[in-house]
Amino acid sequence: MEGCPRVFAIGDVAATPTGDSKQGYPAAQQAAHAAKAICALMRGQPAPLYRGTANAMFVPIGPSGGVGELPMLGGMMLGDFAVSTMKGKDYFVGTVRKIMRAK
Repeated sequence: MEGCPRVFAIGDVAATPTGDSKQGYPAAQQAAHAAKAICALMRGQPAPLYRGTANAMFVPIGPSGGVGELPMLGGMMLGDFAVSTMKGKDYFVGTVRKIMRAK
């Protein structure tokens, strides 16, 4: 946060200079960075610069459809097969549960 070097924001409330999207993956990256920055400040070291994440989006439509976009090559579009394979099974709920160590 500008002018407040010891205040950190992650997720939907964060306005990053890199324009991170308001999604779970960037929020997780922001949280990891905030933890590293806080640890560095506690050791009397400068906080590392946040470099942001690459914005990608996958929108499943049911278990076998959807559309997605990757930031590479000017915005690579993905169709039904790729999106349903990556996200259609459980909408990343299983992945998030693992990250959060939920049962």
